[in-house]
Amino acid sequence: MILLVHHRGKRVQRVYSNGDQISCINHIPALALLELAENYPEELIVWCEERFEEGVNELKWQNILQNRLFLVSYSCSGRVFLPEAIGLIDTSVFTKINRDVRYPTWLMSGDRGGIYAKTLLVFKGIEIGVDHFDYFLSSIAKRGMPQGLLAYSDPKLADASQPNVIKYSSDNALLYDFVKAHYKNRWLVLLFFQQLIYQKKVAVLDLITAIFKPKKPYFQSFSLTIPTHCDSFSNKNSNTLDVLIPTTGRGKYLYDVLTDLREQTVLPKKVIIIEQNPEQDSTTQLDYLTAEKWPFEIDHTFIHKTGACNARNIGLEKVTAEWVFFADDDIRIPVNFIANTDDFIAASESDAFTVSCLRKGEPEPLKLIVQWRAFGSGCSFVKVSCLEDVRFDLAFEGGFGEDADFGMQLRNKGFDILYNPFLKLTHLKAPVGGFRHKVKQVWDDEEFLPKPAPTVMVYQLKHTTQLQRCGFKTILFLKFFRRQANKNPFSYFRNMQKRWEASKKWAKTLIDQNR
Repeated sequence: MILLVHHRGKRVQRVYSNGDQISCINHIPALALLELAENYPEELIVWCEERFEEGVNELKWQNILQNRLFLVSYSCSGRVFLPEAIGLIDTSVFTKINRDVRYPTWLMSGDRGGIYAKTLLVFKGIEIGVDHFDYFLSSIAKRGMPQGLLAYSDPKLADASQPNVIKYSSDNALLYDFVKAHYKNRWLVLLFFQQLIYQKKVAVLDLITAIFKPKKPYFQSFSLTIPTHCDSFSNKNSNTLDVLIPTTGRGKYLYDVLTDLREQTVLPKKVIIIEQNPEQDSTTQLDYLTAEKWPFEIDHTFIHKTGACNARNIGLEKVTAEWVFFADDDIRIPVNFIANTDDFIAASESDAFTVSCLRKGEPEPLKLIVQWRAFGSGCSFVKVSCLEDVRFDLAFEGGFGEDADFGMQLRNKGFDILYNPFLKLTHLKAPVGGFRHKVKQVWDDEEFLPKPAPTVMVYQLKHTTQLQRCGFKTILFLKFFRRQANKNPFSYFRNMQKRWEASKKWAKTLIDQNR
């Protein structure tokens, strides 16, 4: 292990190799890091700010960086190198960090962290600013995550004096510089006007400086690959699997799903089916569950209450395997799908992942396994030990957002979600049945219909910062303006503001009703 100790990210103080002090030509921490990676390509490279050097060698670095594609850091000081206004243009799950758990993020810190030398060397040819150490590390994470890098904030790196409060930077010029380097130019303009509107900040000089600063090539011609196959594990079902399927009005489609599962080279332990029909005198339409023999246990529950959230929660109480496959009732499953999934679980050591689930002929936009900003409630696998106190929030019932919320619950417990485009399902999008049918909501009679839908606002209130909600609001208002008839921007804004407030009111009601 190579340890680089620096003074506030400005200069290198000393460098150690397995406890012995060594020399380093570069005294700028970012350049020194690259130099050390070149000189010691098989080593783990660790850094720390000199205030947090004590105890750094006692940390279990090999356990913290479980995978050679990991980039892990932690802000022991609680400091974030960018202003909180980054949330105005980046509303993703990676921007609001939960400091209490290992959390996926591109916001890196120079206080303590580590990366394997070979992984760091992939970024050697990329033009990244080296004067600001946190900027350098965050730029690597920001550019690397779409290419397969797994970047985390991990409290296992914290020291005893860890503060509870996050301290955002006030360096607005650095914010504009970072946005210029990592986002399209239009986000600079949006950032400027949003700061003017929401923060009453006039950042004209920062905007002009960033606009006329030459944009360095983003350089995306590299990739990092998470193993998808483990030879020693192939075709050995070491992980038991339950399949959870809520269904309503899709008996024929569900039969095809069960047939696909029956033909798997590796079988699930149990298939849990929650069938729903709101008609009180109705009976099951799934006679084939008992009329035919199946090579796995079928746990069938028939209820008269509809709703995907409630159905999946009932099903989760019945899970007894090590893993659960959240499946839709209108998918087709390739014959080696579960076997290949087992291989991926063994090779990646993932806790949760979503797989490709597109319509036939629809192109897959991603070509690499990446950290995922979403969660697919009909095409995901989760380790059951991760699901303690994690359930689908009934505040989302009848609307949208329950899967994104479920994913955030997992992340806030320290379990990252990967996306694997190589494990493929086919989504038929059946024209009958399902849960997305139009139902009359209590807010449908409002003078100003809520915008966005209150369930979408529930997610915003639960999982985003105030400035991220402002950024979401701006994009919503701009996009919807083009799709509606009122082209008077002033009356449109007044109307949308009332609809936004109506959405917040009903979202808070939904949250209160489902505590």
